[in-house]
Amino acid sequence: MRKPLIVGFGNVLYGDDGVGEVVIERLKECKEVNKEDVVFAGTDGLILFNLVERNRPLIIVDAVKMGTKPGTIRKFELDSVRLNTMVENLSTHSFGLSELVSLIEGSKGLGKVTVIGVEPKRCRLGELMSQEVTKSVDKVIELVMREYKLYE
Repeated sequence: MRKPLIVGFGNVLYGDDGVGEVVIERLKECKEVNKEDVVFAGTDGLILFNLVERNRPLIIVDAVKMGTKPGTIRKFELDSVRLNTMVENLSTHSFGLSELVSLIEGSKGLGKVTVIGVEPKRCRLGELMSQEVTKSVDKVIELVMREYKLYE
């Protein structure tokens, strides 16, 4: 079974928006992960479009506005049906996660997509990552690794 591609979105210059970047940098140091399976996409989701291979599973790590307490972590799967009922601009980026997944699904076919989202407290230029989101990083890595190992 093919290992999933782990993709982090965000920008550490915008406080909590950088959680995906921080997680990806930590995963690149992890011996249990194939380095080719770990990608930082910044804030441009369209980069992912060129990386995704037909039906390869994805694990996406990002700051996600869920209306919960800052630092809250949620893991969920995305599929075409669910995307139609989700709130627009799920991601904190201008090209939303739902639009990106729809684009890939329509042109390449998409495997299982697991999103590990962290509720941001603040995403403003020049802000540091909040204490709440910083404390969530180890748990996010644990969840990513658990999901990644399902494909052994």
